[in-house]
Amino acid sequence: MKSGKQSEQPGGMIPIWKCWGYSRSTNIKFEELELSKDDRINFFNNIKWIHDNIKLSYQLGISEDFGDDGYEVLNYPENVGICKAGLQLFALIPIEKHKRKMLNHKEIIGIVTGCVNVFKPELGYLLKTDSGNYELEFNHNEIEKLQNKRLNNTYKNACFASEIRREHK
Repeated sequence: MKSGKQSEQPGGMIPIWKCWGYSRSTNIKFEELELSKDDRINFFNNIKWIHDNIKLSYQLGISEDFGDDGYEVLNYPENVGICKAGLQLFALIPIEKHKRKMLNHKEIIGIVTGCVNVFKPELGYLLKTDSGNYELEFNHNEIEKLQNKRLNNTYKNACFASEIRREHK
């Protein structure tokens, strides 16, 4: 396994594996740790073998950032493993105070992004009003572009982070 962590949950431990070599807490990228398509297929085959052959007293958790390369061996329902980024899932990335700008008399304090792994594409803003309230302003044209790329197979993998990263280099 190239990347993994353990999460304590009520009732026991749940090992959780992720596909990306990136630490959000340190903002350090380890691209050499990113799993390839063959790595992901091999991983799912190994998880299937464990599931079929070893009685476990805990659950295994797999992040959806693994995408759909090889996950069919687990017989998940069709929509499991399909990333909801830019549709039901967004990331809010704060903007450093000295880099903030104004939009319609509101301070832009964060950027709304579609992919929570690579923080792209930018799909809107988190705004702070003069009264101290917060508003989300979505860029519906950018959201539609993202959805069209998913529908027309520009982004083929269920986790399209690597495809977005290549596109935005």
